[in-house]
Amino acid sequence: MPIDVPVAPSSWSLHYYLLVFIASIGVYQVSSTIAGLSGIGFVSYRPLRLLLGVMIIAGAFLWFFLSEPNRNHLQHYVEGAQQLGFFLLGIVTAYIANCVLASLIQIGATLAARRPRGLRQWDQGMETLKHTTLIGGIIGSIRHRREDTV
Repeated sequence: MPIDVPVAPSSWSLHYYLLVFIASIGVYQVSSTIAGLSGIGFVSYRPLRLLLGVMIIAGAFLWFFLSEPNRNHLQHYVEGAQQLGFFLLGIVTAYIANCVLASLIQIGATLAARRPRGLRQWDQGMETLKHTTLIGGIIGSIRHRREDTV
């Protein structure tokens, strides 16, 4: 006798991906506040950035669990491996989107990318994001590459 397995609505997988994507952007805002990495933050005022991040995380979970009443049942429609794939895809795409959005919001910091004296851009690592955006750091590295190879 074959087992009748319900087919997952395709929108549930998309909803899970969107939950992870949006919540991850909130996590990046909160973690950028705690670590002092203003280059990946949307707002320069740290308490406001922290509040924005918490609101994004809370909003993502409220939307996910309150928008669909049947989502809280024990029957899961997104399998484990599929859930892992959507989770990894969500956090990676959220990081890329977060860095691009932060660079666009902070366009002045991106265009005026400078490195501290005596240091090469790649020697700084994540510390670069304390002073400039990710795109600004890349532009700064390209701009100063000739100087560093001498």
